[in-house]
Amino acid sequence: YELIFRSGRKWWPGLIASLIPIGVMFYQRSVVLAASLPKEVPFTDNPILGAGFWAGRWTAVDALARYLGLMVWPGRLSADYSWSEIPIAHGSFGDWIALAVVLAAIPALVFLYRRDRGTFFLVCLGLAWLAPVANVIFPIGTIMAERFLYVPVLGAIACVVAGTRRFTLYPPEAIGQLYVGPIDNTMAGQPVSLAASSSA
Repeated sequence: YELIFRSGRKWWPGLIASLIPIGVMFYQRSVVLAASLPKEVPFTDNPILGAGFWAGRWTAVDALARYLGLMVWPGRLSADYSWSEIPIAHGSFGDWIALAVVLAAIPALVFLYRRDRGTFFLVCLGLAWLAPVANVIFPIGTIMAERFLYVPVLGAIACVVAGTRRFTLYPPEAIGQLYVGPIDNTMAGQPVSLAASSSA
């Protein structure tokens, strides 16, 4: 938030204050894990663990595209994505489509950063929660799980709400009822106008 909405003021003191407790948490985590036995993850829970590096990352991108699809339309849900539910990527047409969808998000983020910082922040909020469990940076204990979308979908819902605040259909014959709205900066942007009631 500090990096996105910086406006000439000093943002690094708040960032340092946030990094200190995070650093302490990671240190304590490393101490505990160093004294613990390595966790064994069955290949059936996450086939990416048994795939090659590039095939595994491409499969993770495929799962990421599935996550994005579920946020748009959660029509087909599953309680278990292990084993062959998500096959290892091998260059099929569907694999290329998934890769194109995920790569298309990069210029979309650049566009949002330049046009609408509020929506950009909401999208980054969802991606920040999804990144550690996406198997792209490092493989985890499962290839995909819908419970990982609990927080990212909040960012998606907030983007929809921001969009409805930005784009509102209004009948042309009622333009005379519009008046300038309050000069307030909100997550959905600055209101341009409000509709007066018909009884006014």
